[in-house]
Amino acid sequence: MNRRSLWFKFLSVLVTVVAVGLSATFLLRDLMVRDFIVFLETEMEDRVGWLTASLVGSFENNLDWKTEEISDELAWAAMMGIESRLYDLEGELVMDTDRAIERLHFYMQKRVRLI
Repeated sequence: MNRRSLWFKFLSVLVTVVAVGLSATFLLRDLMVRDFIVFLETEMEDRVGWLTASLVGSFENNLDWKTEEISDELAWAAMMGIESRLYDLEGELVMDTDRAIERLHFYMQKRVRLI
C-alpha cells in the first residue's frame, strides 16, 4: 500500500506540474497574440499618419493639389495597404487609389496591383 501511495503522490505532482506548465503556455500565447494585434493596429495608424502628413505637406508647399505628387503618394499608400480617397473643400473627389494607380507606368501598375 505504501508503494501505491508513493506512486499516486508522484503522479499527482507530475500532473500538477504539467497543468501549470500548459496553463502558463496558453496564457503566454494569448498575451503574445494580443500584443501582436496591438502592434499591427499601431503600425497601420502610423502609416495613415505618414500619408496624412505627406498630403498636408504637399498641399502646404503648393497651395493646391498637384496631381503628380498626390498620385505618387496615394500609390505608395496602396502599396502599404491603404485604400485612399482625397476630397477638396467642396466635397469633390480630387484623387483616389484607383486613379493614382492608373497614372503609373504599366509595369508599376502590375506590381502595385499584385500587392
